[in-house]
Amino acid sequence: MGALLITHGTRGDVQPFLTLAVAPRNRGHEAVLAAPASFATAAAEWDVEFAPLDEGPNQLMRDPVVQAVIDGGYRGVRGKLTAVRTARRIKPLMVDVLRDVGGVARESGADLVVHSPPVPAHHAAEMLGVPSVLVALQPGWVPTSLIPCPMLPFSWVPKPLDRATCAALAATLRAYAGIATRWLTTDWGCPRAG
Repeated sequence: MGALLITHGTRGDVQPFLTLAVAPRNRGHEAVLAAPASFATAAAEWDVEFAPLDEGPNQLMRDPVVQAVIDGGYRGVRGKLTAVRTARRIKPLMVDVLRDVGGVARESGADLVVHSPPVPAHHAAEMLGVPSVLVALQPGWVPTSLIPCPMLPFSWVPKPLDRATCAALAATLRAYAGIATRWLTTDWGCPRAG
């Protein structure tokens, strides 16, 4: 059996997937990790087969304004506005990431696709006719009324709005629907819906 593990982001997003890639190999299966190209050395250190993806949104980490706001926890009006502007800048950067995901998926011969929420790799699994498994490493991907979504730049919200903060994260991901549709129609040759 062959597993294709797909993730994108920083070290906190990729390193757990490196561990996930080692486990099947230790049981006699094949596993390929597809992640930003800058993690090729880390994959080699773990002896994990690696497929590089475009750096995409990781390029924003070099922007001093974005870095200052991240370091400051998106505090204040300036932090919130920068968070919104940064989210808008991410969308076009995902185009090349998805192109690479499509290429890796086609070449993989995978029997299973394991992916993180920000990468719509379940579409690639569907096109390949194999199952997909979503791995959410942070709280907030699944709506809850117990806590506000910790991935959004809100320091505090009233308790009744906790679940709504998770909906806000889901809405952010839906903003990528247009590029996912283009990816599916262009890269995979799927007919447009509607």
